[in-house]
Amino acid sequence: METITDRSQVDSKYKWATEVMFATDEAWETEFEAVKAFVDTDPLAAFRGHLGEGAAVVLDYLTTSTQINERLGKLAIYAHTKNDQDTRVSAYQAMMSRVQMLGAIYGEKESFFEPELLSLADDVLASYLASPELAAYRHGLDDIVRGKPHVLSTEAESLLAALSDTLGTSQRVFSQLTNADFQHGSFTVEGEEYQVTEGRLGLLFRHENRDVRKQAFERVYDTYLAHKNAVAMLYFSSVSKDVTMAQARGFASARQAALFGNNIPESVYDALVQGVRDNISHVHRYYELRRRTLGLD
Repeated sequence: METITDRSQVDSKYKWATEVMFATDEAWETEFEAVKAFVDTDPLAAFRGHLGEGAAVVLDYLTTSTQINERLGKLAIYAHTKNDQDTRVSAYQAMMSRVQMLGAIYGEKESFFEPELLSLADDVLASYLASPELAAYRHGLDDIVRGKPHVLSTEAESLLAALSDTLGTSQRVFSQLTNADFQHGSFTVEGEEYQVTEGRLGLLFRHENRDVRKQAFERVYDTYLAHKNAVAMLYFSSVSKDVTMAQARGFASARQAALFGNNIPESVYDALVQGVRDNISHVHRYYELRRRTLGLD
């Protein structure tokens, strides 16, 4: 029988070196409390109402904000990486939830920045974008200006920031369901038993034995089929959230909103889809040729 090696049995050289971020969970906890205490002081409040006073003020804001985001990011990556090691460990699930909530709280405190910046006169914004002081932040500032039609009032942005953790619930539940709760079981091919887990799907789907690939595929999607109602509702919730957020920000569709962040016109997306449709027949012919050559049904 093929066995799944427990993480504690794996040589350290094959594991993530999470200690380069924090030596221990206790060190993470100490930093979390320090960041939380700093966020609670609302260090960005001093900039509210003063962004129009010059590029130097905006630079000070961005420097402070970047430092906080870097510390939050380090906390989040550590918690996420630890959780990915074994999604069944509740302690790391709790760490992820805590840092996500702290991120939402901080997001609410910094939510005034874009509305206030975009309320400035066009010539002031142009001078900021041309300022050597802000050169390192120019791309990000350009993106903010580009998104001006979709930025809401300070109050509305604050509300959406406060809801960010809640709005991500469906995605987190789906991840927990598929990575921790789904049990795909095992199967036997030519006397060898294979255990099917989310972490091993790539190996099983690329196995040299076609029967192994087939049975692994069937085990996985039988599990999804058994939970089809829950998965469907999570998907519906995710789509509804995307549609609602797109409408709230004045986008024509959730698709337009999704592409906007990377500055991709919908015409590019449509051209890609059309290109696939125009040429998919060649892929079908290729697989039909392989099927006949291999003598498969």
